[in-house]
Amino acid sequence: MLNRLTGCVNLRLAITLSRVARAPNPRELLNAAELALPDPEVWFVYEYAVAVAWFLLMPVLGLFCIGAIALAAYVGQREAEGAVTRVLYFATAFCLVGGLDAAWRTWLVQLARRRYRRNGRAFDSPVRRLMKVAAINDLTLALQVAAGIVSAVVLR
Repeated sequence: MLNRLTGCVNLRLAITLSRVARAPNPRELLNAAELALPDPEVWFVYEYAVAVAWFLLMPVLGLFCIGAIALAAYVGQREAEGAVTRVLYFATAFCLVGGLDAAWRTWLVQLARRRYRRNGRAFDSPVRRLMKVAAINDLTLALQVAAGIVSAVVLR
């Protein structure tokens, strides 16, 4: 049902744009918009780099927070030590969920890339579907923040 609704909205948008642009056939605009998907080869390199960056950021933040905990312990501030520990837990969970999400998206793009190569570099329906699922959305950030808050509260 949702797919039909989205298709109707896309077609209506294409019709409206064709009237504004005075294009003869609105379906051509819709097809051109669907073909504007990124190349799976390039998208795979991007997703792989994002996953590596998340997993490299996690230990760097961890080392920074361990240094801050040691500094707070040296100064003798137990409250600061507890706050820095919570920040460490938040940052670690945030980066871990970001890295896992990026790794999952990399796997999806890898599947799309294999199919894209096997079909002679053609965007068929499964490739388009995999690329759309692999696109970044706002749910990832919400999951990262939620995981960070839960770990900061639960793991004291």
